[in-house]
Amino acid sequence: MELVFSEDNLMERKKTQLSDENGQLLYWGIYDFAYKYRTRIYDHNDNEIAYVEKDIASSDTPVFFYDPLDKVIGNIFRKKDGCSSGPEGYEIKEDDDVIEVEGLMRKENGRLIIYDEEKVLKCLMIMFGMIEIKRQ
Repeated sequence: MELVFSEDNLMERKKTQLSDENGQLLYWGIYDFAYKYRTRIYDHNDNEIAYVEKDIASSDTPVFFYDPLDKVIGNIFRKKDGCSSGPEGYEIKEDDDVIEVEGLMRKENGRLIIYDEEKVLKCLMIMFGMIEIKRQ
């Protein structure tokens, strides 16, 4: 599966629409200025499906993934040699604007390529969560 989006909107924390190759909107995310360091993720019907948030009280790097009912469902944290996502233990490689998780996803040049379509939400959370990790 491949989703197309505006890299500028993503980096500037503007509404970022993710569409299929035919231009059909499937997902979108937007930074929530009411809650610092939170980005909300929605489906094409405007239903919130998850959000990612850095704990502003922490000087460390974790960004947590939540379901719409505020239950923690994962995280990203920086390590000496890159980033990891839990609880699965995915190793996240980043180089400038490229983010890759072997066997799961690759984000590059306004494209999110998802190798395992059953894990679309995890890929979206990693993509939006890495913005907060990069800002630290």
